Amino acid sequence: EAYTRYWGDWVTTVPAETMQWRTRTAKCCLATSWSDYYCSVLDTMMQEFDADGVYLDGVMARSCSRGVAHGHQGMADWPLSAARAHFKKLLYVARKNKGEKSVLFGHVSLGTVAPIVGLLDLHLKGENYGSPLDYDALTPDVMRAEFGRQWGPQSIILPQLTKKQAIPAGRFLGLIALHDVDCAPSWLPPKERQKMLLPMWSIFEDFRIDQATFHPYWEQSLFREAGGNPISFYAHAERGDYLVVVANQTAGAVRLAIAAGEGVDSVGGLARTERLLSGRKAAWHEGQLALDLDPWEYDLIRIGSAEGEGR
Repeated sequence: EAYTRYWGDWVTTVPAETMQWRTRTAKCCLATSWSDYYCSVLDTMMQEFDADGVYLDGVMARSCSRGVAHGHQGMADWPLSAARAHFKKLLYVARKNKGEKSVLFGHVSLGTVAPIVGLLDLHLKGENYGSPLDYDALTPDVMRAEFGRQWGPQSIILPQLTKKQAIPAGRFLGLIALHDVDCAPSWLPPKERQKMLLPMWSIFEDFRIDQATFHPYWEQSLFREAGGNPISFYAHAERGDYLVVVANQTAGAVRLAIAAGEGVDSVGGLARTERLLSGRKAAWHEGQLALDLDPWEYDLIRIGSAEGEGR
């Protein structure tokens, strides 16, 4: 009903090139009353159906066929101001209904447009790895640039491992764990999710990483590996409690030798050391923690004082 009523304002035609999934799709311009209508629907969903927010697929500044008529001043292909204004309104509606517990979740694999996606609470990205890019292109430097917190929100990667390219699960999980990036679970069958993902998520939840500070390998010097392998960790520094991420990103077995800085020793941080994922023994010898990792294996190591076990 609304589409029929406001058709002339929202769009003028349905271009042939918008044929998607066997359905003709009309692109509505965000500089029209479509934006207000969209926001009113979100408001209704949150009030009447107790929705927490909205998932937005393919977040971009979409092109507009009417250009200057809609105030884009010749920037018809990239109406950034109109898109940013629309997202600010969505954010207002979400926060008005559920405050900080509301969620705007956006899929930004097509491109991270900072003036827009900086207003989101969560980013879903990475669908382009597997196709057209392969996972060899997802290097640590690329992870830092594309999935880092410099964009603001937390990033969640959408793997295409089962559909496009198969790599060892440990390789993928170790890479994202080193960078504080989570993943959508759809790439694993249910039994494999229970075996591989739930233990990792349970450890993160038990440690309360939401209340901890993440220290990535490129910015920290508290835990160092003798061979230069990357070490990242989460810290509850006030109680001397650390969750250390180690990962073997090679096809051969490795032995890591990790030394802890004075900041750990000063709070009795070596009193408790546990390899939480593998369950293997972990012991310090002459100030170093020796860890064996199988090919592509990663592990989460709890290091802390015996007194610092508060949850």
